[in-house]
Amino acid sequence: MRSTSLGTPRLQGEGGFSYKIILSPHLYPLPGGEGGSEGDYHGFWVATRSYGNRINKNIYCEMNRKGITLIELVVVMVIIAIGAVLLIPNIGAWIPNYRLRSAARDICSTMRTAQIKAVSTNSIYRVEFDVAGGSYILQVQTTGGFKEDGARQSLPKGIEFVSASFSGGVSYVNFNPNSTASAGSVILKNKKGTQKKITVNSSTGRVHIGDIEE
Repeated sequence: MRSTSLGTPRLQGEGGFSYKIILSPHLYPLPGGEGGSEGDYHGFWVATRSYGNRINKNIYCEMNRKGITLIELVVVMVIIAIGAVLLIPNIGAWIPNYRLRSAARDICSTMRTAQIKAVSTNSIYRVEFDVAGGSYILQVQTTGGFKEDGARQSLPKGIEFVSASFSGGVSYVNFNPNSTASAGSVILKNKKGTQKKITVNSSTGRVHIGDIEE
């Protein structure tokens, strides 16, 4: 019979008895009559109780071999499914407003980039809006007119322009080297009808995002 000692070889008990903990891989029967085979540790340990050099008895202790049962797994899956059913409608209602805020912030960021570049390069920059196409682009003035400065940006899915109107009734806003800009605004809406307005102050070039009350 082969055995392997685990941890501290002996533990002192009451009455002068000591306990030696061993793990046997060879045909130690489990409590209740279960057995094992060569090379199988059976999932239990054996505490050999002794007094002096005399072995009195072996105490068998089964190790914790619990795992996840099928019923427990099914219960967890049901809880996850219920949570998903309750959460999905809220996500559906939240996404259009998130996209609207994101689109407004992106346009505002492009306008501020145009203002910074206009001052730093002493050139006129503008943001041109394609209301029908749902896109916009940053442009810079050159000797041959305005040319694109970067790629054209598109609005997120479900977001559209209501209007883009600036000084003179044009659909673009100019930012000048002295920090002034064309006065006007851009209005966006999502598929729920919620709107946001991006306003440009002509004297300072400041860009502001606000809500439009229905």
